[in-house]
Parts: sequence; structure tokens; C-alpha cells
Amino acid sequence: MRARPQNRKPRRSARRSKPTATSPNRGFGVVLTKGSEGTVLSFIVRDGIWDDATQVQGYTELGRAVAPAVGGLPMKVRIVNTAVEPKKEIPLS
Repeated sequence: MRARPQNRKPRRSARRSKPTATSPNRGFGVVLTKGSEGTVLSFIVRDGIWDDATQVQGYTELGRAVAPAVGGLPMKVRIVNTAVEPKKEIPLS
């Protein structure tokens, strides 16, 4: 095994640092659909998250942040349970 120079930091794997579409340790998954309803970004979350106004606001802001990368506004953010049943829908325009 080669020794690493003293002044060099270990490299982090980019793969480990990026969240995945279904990231169980982060507490949510994401599904993007485009169809007759337009663009819908669905967040699959633990039970009860849709009743927490702070959490809902966070997912709404996340939807706005990714909107340019998925076709822009208007679009919908849906908060769904683990059975992918809609619990809350937020139209973004």
C-alpha cells in the first residue's frame, strides 16, 4: 500500500455524498412524472410529515429549487405516503 503525502486530504467518493432517488437514511424518496397533469414532483415520506407545516414548506422550497432542472414552472409538488398515496399537493407557478 502506498503512503499518502502528509498534506493531502483523503478523497471523498462523490457517489457516497449524493442523495439517491430513494434515500432511506434521509427519510424520503422522490418520483418525477411528466404527463397530462404536467410536471409532478412527488416526495415519498414517513407518515405524518404532511401534517408538519415546516416540513411541507421545506419540500415546497425544494420543489422550487429543482423546477428549472425539470422543465420549469408551473408544476406540482406532491407529498405522498410510502404506498405512494397523495396526502398533500402544492401547485407551484
